[in-house]
Amino acid sequence: MVNGKLYKSVLIWGVIFICVVLMSLLIVFIDKFSVPSTNISDGIVAIVSAFVGVVITVAVTGVLLNTQSETEYLREKNVKQFEKKQETYHDFLEQLGNIITDLTKRSLAGNVAQSYENIASLENLIFQFGYLRIHMPDDTFIKVMAYTAEIFDVYRKQKFRANYNKDIVEQKKSRSDQVNQGLYKLTQVIAKKLFAIAAILNSDMYGEKANDKINPQIESMTIQLLENCGLGVKPIE
Repeated sequence: MVNGKLYKSVLIWGVIFICVVLMSLLIVFIDKFSVPSTNISDGIVAIVSAFVGVVITVAVTGVLLNTQSETEYLREKNVKQFEKKQETYHDFLEQLGNIITDLTKRSLAGNVAQSYENIASLENLIFQFGYLRIHMPDDTFIKVMAYTAEIFDVYRKQKFRANYNKDIVEQKKSRSDQVNQGLYKLTQVIAKKLFAIAAILNSDMYGEKANDKINPQIESMTIQLLENCGLGVKPIE
């Protein structure tokens, strides 16, 4: 596309140059032509000169307008791409949060009868990755997938359904330390990995330097938030 625009510009300026040269030669050698009088000769020179000026003005104006139109088109295209990217990234984070929340609720409710919903959630997540892939280079996309996979790996290892059935359903306890510790660890890992993903998306959208390592102050505030919500203390692995 760039080569085509360059060729078009060269062609336009080449035609202009040839026209100017031919008309300049005509003006220079017009005295050698057979004309009725000096006044007529001067008039022809003036007409040709004016015509040359008009041709140059029209040609230059056309080139400038064409360049301006292309610039405006590219600017509008970039704005629309950025808005779509921003919308896609926001939707991904929202859907990821909904999926994790729904999985946890189903596990704690022992919802075996509707396990197909877990598969539907996984399919939804895969489609969300497909939307992300449209806007991301390979290295960024792989990082986001890796962090997301770590969240689900930690979720799977907590065995919420088994621990909930054992402590709450079978033993009739009012609370389960295993579930409490699992929720603490899962939520802490969600915060750590989610903030890392958000940093990657921020860098990809706004061009800032990516820093997917959690800020110690943010980590401390996250732990404090979880403790205030009644979840047990357990360090992030």
